[in-house]
Amino acid sequence: MRKRSLRWGLVAAAVVGVATAVTAALVPWSANADSQKADGAWKTTYGSQKLGGRYSSMTVGDATHAWAFGNKNGDADDTDNQHTRIDRWDGEQWKPDTFPSTWTVTPEFADANSASNVWAVAETDVNHYTLLHYDGKKWSAKRINFHTVRDITAVGSNQLLLIGDQTLMRYDGTKLTEEPAPKYTNAGLTVRSADEMYAVGEHKSQPYVEKWNGETWASMKVPSVSLGKCSDAGFGAMYARSSKDIWATGSYLCMEENENEYLKPLLAHWNGKKWTMITDAKHRGGYGPVVDDGAGGIWAASNSDTGQYVHRAKDGTTTYYHAGVKGLDGLSPSIDNVPGTKSVIGIATMYDDSNEPKPYGVVSEYTP
Repeated sequence: MRKRSLRWGLVAAAVVGVATAVTAALVPWSANADSQKADGAWKTTYGSQKLGGRYSSMTVGDATHAWAFGNKNGDADDTDNQHTRIDRWDGEQWKPDTFPSTWTVTPEFADANSASNVWAVAETDVNHYTLLHYDGKKWSAKRINFHTVRDITAVGSNQLLLIGDQTLMRYDGTKLTEEPAPKYTNAGLTVRSADEMYAVGEHKSQPYVEKWNGETWASMKVPSVSLGKCSDAGFGAMYARSSKDIWATGSYLCMEENENEYLKPLLAHWNGKKWTMITDAKHRGGYGPVVDDGAGGIWAASNSDTGQYVHRAKDGTTTYYHAGVKGLDGLSPSIDNVPGTKSVIGIATMYDDSNEPKPYGVVSEYTP
């Protein structure tokens, strides 16, 4: 899985302007990674200033296959010199994958439900997207018309669901087909079966969840939150361990007295009967992609000022880890779990607002 959502992308885009302005390469690097600088049990296993580039999305297909997507150019503003980046993990090491060298897109969303049904989606221009697909043997690309992709989910043996503004479409490798769409939610899509899907987002400035039962979409009763000095709150991602154990993550959008916007985390849990909102008043930064930790808890990525991976254990104990190389800020971190294990993989693009190091993408791995 794991992809990016609307609420995640808006704030990340605001930070990109800072990251892409950086130039000189002064931070020490090794050929593949600076693993000794990772936080806690995390180990940075791939990526360096020498390799450069940036990451924007990732997904894990199975216990021995994962992909990280982005661009070989660390400067997103250098629009005339963009080259697609796809790196692949074989269960032991990361290395560049094989795909057409003419590709220039930067995938913003990625998802896989196996090692032979891997998707990445990139916006090419207004209302046009490029779908990248790996069938277990080779990569292919398809250009489609779609109004604002918010999330994607791989389904079946070779299909993809794309959710947008009041739109849900299925791509079968050949054509797009319209599906019944949720009424309000469009920021994140989770599929457990053909008769059980969930869509998350916001409605009237409040977090919102809708559920598909095989016939219709219906809203779920989610408690309203107090906004205080914030303008709105909404979900952007979800992980469903079962029908009675579901987590939704998102953020409050707030503003300081100097009119600078910032995010606060939003977390909720469904126990099969009701949604419970969980607060973290001390943390600054929204919660993004959320995945299983293999032990009854969850991991989430947080776009705080420095970028963090957040672990919430089954007993509720919450621990924050710096995303990527310590001493640098991690832009747009994302995360996914390795099926059947307690291990997780994360990506981030490292930068420093002191304008010293050149941005570069890193992959980090956590194995308890």
